[in-house]
Amino acid sequence: MRPSLGVGTSQASLWQQKKPCAGREVLCDPPSESSDWKRMMFEELKVEDGGLFTEVMRRAREKLKDFPDNLTKFPILLLEVPRTTTEGINLISSTAKDVATDKIGSAIHVIVSASSAAVALAFDAGGTERQEDIWVGDLTEEEAKEFLALHGHENKWEDFVDACGFRIGNLAKACENLKKGMSLDNTKQEYQRLATVEVVGFLELQAHPKVTGREMLQELLKVYPEGIPEVSNGIRILPREVAALIRNKSCHAVYFHPIKKRFFFASKLHKEAAEAQLANP
Repeated sequence: MRPSLGVGTSQASLWQQKKPCAGREVLCDPPSESSDWKRMMFEELKVEDGGLFTEVMRRAREKLKDFPDNLTKFPILLLEVPRTTTEGINLISSTAKDVATDKIGSAIHVIVSASSAAVALAFDAGGTERQEDIWVGDLTEEEAKEFLALHGHENKWEDFVDACGFRIGNLAKACENLKKGMSLDNTKQEYQRLATVEVVGFLELQAHPKVTGREMLQELLKVYPEGIPEVSNGIRILPREVAALIRNKSCHAVYFHPIKKRFFFASKLHKEAAEAQLANP
């Protein structure tokens, strides 16, 4: 099976490796920021090296044949990449490709889950022939209502959405803040501040030798909410290069949607922050 890449908005805190074995899920969570994560994973799984790890996966696949009603007949390797991760994406890409297609004879299904769109765009297991991209976007209005109802805020869903948009992570954080005594107005002010910081950072980027971050934001405002394509007026703005700049500078004001093939504002708050900044050059 080709590696699958899931892109979401939830906050990821662990780099996790999971495998179903004998009807159970075994979890290993070596620290994602460690450069020695492979050795730590092997130690926790009680294998000596990658060769034994391969054998463990092969045996797990054989064992899963004893469970015909199981959801999968293949071990599943889940690599969950924290939003704070800024390095090692090439290693993640090559590892996913190797274990899914090259070294174990497709004995493992690999899912790479990246909270950051910038990180997700940097993932490359060999193109569309080797990987399948799945985009998990913001909640819909109905999903937001349902989510907030679970937290007892079904009658205030519009106030929550106004404060932080439709990102599930932001909505969850707003619910937590409210329990701690922080008002929705204060939560909105904090998200507005963060959006402004990210927009100012993006303004300074050189997205292309002929296109600045400022020019990208200006164009996004002109066509909002349609977004802008990666190729326009004979100029191609490479999503992965822009994603790398965004990741390195921590200015997540814009993202590239891999399904729609367009750049968009990261949120309505980022769009409003861009309007304010561009109105005062």
